[in-house]
Amino acid sequence: MKSASWGLTQILAENFSAAGYATPQAMVLAFMESEAAHLDAWIVRRGAAVAGSLRSRHWLRSTQPRSVL
Repeated sequence: MKSASWGLTQILAENFSAAGYATPQAMVLAFMESEAAHLDAWIVRRGAAVAGSLRSRHWLRSTQPRSVL
């Protein structure tokens, strides 16, 4: 399960903790229940950099890899 990418934003299940979940199973179940959970996990995973980019409407910057932000 940990080696698969899940959800709208394709988060690897091994990153469950960084996405704000207690277990990989909890992350997958949340993704199965709600599209909003996918986006919430993506923002949590990407951190403040992506949140700031979205707030300032820098859409392209919010999609860049973490190393670029």
